[in-house]
Amino acid sequence: MDQKVATISIVVTALAVVLVFLFLPAPPSPSAPHVTVTSGGQRQASAGGATYLAELGSAITAGSSNSDNIASAFPQGVTWEDRLDQILTKKTDNATTVRGLLSSLRGLPPEAREEFVAHAVNLCEDAQFGLLGEIYLDAQNPRSVTEIIFNDVLNRPDGIKLPLLAKTLRNAAHPMVGEAKEILEMYLELEPGAIPPNGWEQAVDTHLKQQTAP
Repeated sequence: MDQKVATISIVVTALAVVLVFLFLPAPPSPSAPHVTVTSGGQRQASAGGATYLAELGSAITAGSSNSDNIASAFPQGVTWEDRLDQILTKKTDNATTVRGLLSSLRGLPPEAREEFVAHAVNLCEDAQFGLLGEIYLDAQNPRSVTEIIFNDVLNRPDGIKLPLLAKTLRNAAHPMVGEAKEILEMYLELEPGAIPPNGWEQAVDTHLKQQTAP
């Protein structure tokens, strides 16, 4: 009898323990903080979620850093003024800067081309003037752009100036053909309206050889 009573007591105790664990409240989840919105529209987290937010912020910052690197490599919405500033402030030699200025001309509006070419002629050395000559001979450029190069070439040595002026006369539609012809007539000592019998370019070549002859 005593043994049965003891067994029943053990079973009752075990059941009581099981019932206690079943009805205990579940512990709070640490996975996300409680967030409230203040009157100013700012979001605030409870102190218990500080670690969670710090880790989340680190992940967002890392992602933003990668996006910024991509954006800097492929800038969006860069104006021609920004592009001009980038070229001029980049630490490099004048020859590279001139090439950068002239290679950026395509697609620019006329006023932008004037700015780019004006800086290019100021930085261009005589040995590199052929790059400007290509732009000058392109009759598709605005007259204002061509005039900038024309005015600059007049201050260059005869070996650069005269051949380029002679090439100007190849195209009767070139905007500077009249001015180029007048200057060549003066250098070659021709009467106004006269054309050298051997052609302008050959006449210029002969003139330059005579200048260098002993």
